[in-house]
Amino acid sequence: MATPASKLSEFPHYSPLTKTEEPSDLLIVYPSENIDDNPPPPSLTYSGMQRHCCGYPLNRRCIYACICYPLLVFVGLCAFFFWPRGFDVDLEDISLGDVDFDVDLDGISLNITLDLELQADNSNFFGISYDNVALSLYYDEDLIGTVESSGGQIGARRKSSFNVSLSLSGDGLISNVITFIEDLANGSIPLRTAATFDGDIDILFFRIPLEVDINCSYVIDIDDFTIRDIDC
Repeated sequence: MATPASKLSEFPHYSPLTKTEEPSDLLIVYPSENIDDNPPPPSLTYSGMQRHCCGYPLNRRCIYACICYPLLVFVGLCAFFFWPRGFDVDLEDISLGDVDFDVDLDGISLNITLDLELQADNSNFFGISYDNVALSLYYDEDLIGTVESSGGQIGARRKSSFNVSLSLSGDGLISNVITFIEDLANGSIPLRTAATFDGDIDILFFRIPLEVDINCSYVIDIDDFTIRDIDC
């Protein structure tokens, strides 16, 4: 028998749940899904990946750090190796070869021979070349005379010793005769030697001028012709 059309249009009728029935007893059906119908997640391209620099996410501050830090290290290393350092010249020893003096109407002429041993300490990473070492002898404020030695070279990070002889014969005149005679009567002649080291630091293709002065005061004992009370 055919079902009337009026009954087909009616909604199905379900009996209400009773208290004894639990929701877990009901059959819950979910619509089936075709896994193949879902597209895979988009693959990450290089432009979409998060870049890193120095172990941190890439940003403007990190770019500056990655550029500036190596540059500062490079500048610091260049300054450490190329910056001119101190150059020390010390008087190691001084000995008296001969001393004599003449008195005339113009004053007192002092004849003297001194042997000096100087030590130069080059703490630079480049060698030093010098043209000469000039020695000047003074009595009080009077310049008795000046002599120059030959030039040479000092290697990088090295110490070098060289001898300089100061020999003056009748060249220097002492104008303060009275003070000199008083020193002779006391048996001692105070003198001062000034050494001027004139050279250059050879840094690659550049030459940086270098000048070092050393002043030493001492006393010549007339009784045994020795040098004492050296102060540099």
